[in-house]
Amino acid sequence: MPVKFAYRSGDTWAEPWDDYRALRDEDPVHEVGDGEFWVLSRFDDVFAAARDTATYSSANGLTTAPDDMASFDDKARPIVMMDPPEHTAMRRLVSRPMTPRQVAPVEDLVRRFPEYSVDEDNARFAAGWSTRRYEYLPFSAN
Repeated sequence: MPVKFAYRSGDTWAEPWDDYRALRDEDPVHEVGDGEFWVLSRFDDVFAAARDTATYSSANGLTTAPDDMASFDDKARPIVMMDPPEHTAMRRLVSRPMTPRQVAPVEDLVRRFPEYSVDEDNARFAAGWSTRRYEYLPFSAN
């Protein structure tokens, strides 16, 4: 039986392991749709693709939505949605303040942030973590 990639949501988000194993073992470079996008499920393939920016690109977004980048309008895109040379320039810019020496003075604050954040409003934790919590973290460590 051919492996079929399934979008994840709800309960299926929590337990994707059997499907991931089937992809990795039986179809590690899996085409979805009619070349709509590809799923790479082996570490070495993912690592090679991430390093081969001449062949593979993240500049059109990291989801299957065709208008993924439109949500950014003229605003700055996340670094993971950039290709060289733009990605290289941004990485150089953001890596300087992220050395162990630079981060050491705020390490305790950064380590306490998730616990504090969850305690702050536990009722909204599951629904708002990715969209609400992480957007503030870089500004909290200034």
